[in-house]
Amino acid sequence: MMTFLKRYRLALSSSTRGEHGFTLVEVLVATGLTSIVMAAVISHVLVIRQGYFEDIIRTRINSNLRSSMDILSMNIRQAGENLQTGFPAVVLENGSGTDPDTVVLRRALFSEVLTLCLSASSGDTTLDVSSAGVGSTDCLASNVENVHNVFETYRATGEDLEVRAYVVNLITGDGEFVDYTGGGDSGGEYYLDVSELVNDYDGETSYVYLIEEYRFGRDAVEDTLILTIDGKTDEEQTVAFSVTDFQVNIELDDASVITELNFASSATWREIRQISVTLSGEEQRRDRTLSGSLTADYFPRNVLSY
Repeated sequence: MMTFLKRYRLALSSSTRGEHGFTLVEVLVATGLTSIVMAAVISHVLVIRQGYFEDIIRTRINSNLRSSMDILSMNIRQAGENLQTGFPAVVLENGSGTDPDTVVLRRALFSEVLTLCLSASSGDTTLDVSSAGVGSTDCLASNVENVHNVFETYRATGEDLEVRAYVVNLITGDGEFVDYTGGGDSGGEYYLDVSELVNDYDGETSYVYLIEEYRFGRDAVEDTLILTIDGKTDEEQTVAFSVTDFQVNIELDDASVITELNFASSATWREIRQISVTLSGEEQRRDRTLSGSLTADYFPRNVLSY
């Protein structure tokens, strides 16, 4: 009987050990520990992977904003070139409440300017830039000839012999872009052919410029920073994607900070000490929102010309 029990215990012991002598309990414990370690490793790898992709998105956001800032800075520094202090070279439109702002930056292609010598009305397509009946020396044909030739020479380089010109009344601030399509003299008086005017312009207080205008603002529908060049709203260009906010402040020489600058403002663009721009953007990564923001101060160097 004792011999049988010994043999039974030996058989039972042998049946619960593996090929290498491990018991079933030891195998189960080892498997459990391995599973715990693997779960921790996989979890850590997933966290690293998540962080990696989020870093890529943040880098993309910052790169997107920084490249836009480069474009903004270049145009801010050039704003006011060849323009008088009375011309609205920098316009800041303050967004309602916390809405994004809009900034307009202008520079003249050259310093020559034509005076609108006779009044022009909405719908007119001819601008009279000299007139013997006007007392101003700026309207004498002999004084206008060279400037008119500069305008015509530049127009001849345009696509389809057409360029954009800017008409502005420096008393009221009303202004608009027109298509400048031709010019010449009639009876010794010089004129420009343009597309139909939208506004009325008084003679001797209105002028014709050849300028470049860059208008930066946020498209709330597409969440983009858009650029409108020379008033061509049908040819808007996207400067940055996934933009959530665009804020601009202007610090003046007296250290005051303004959030709006236009023709009616008491300050002029030549009083600007610096323009502060904040551009923000964000992107979605699964259930997370990743955001970034850049702020920079720029100096419109042409204020030093006055």
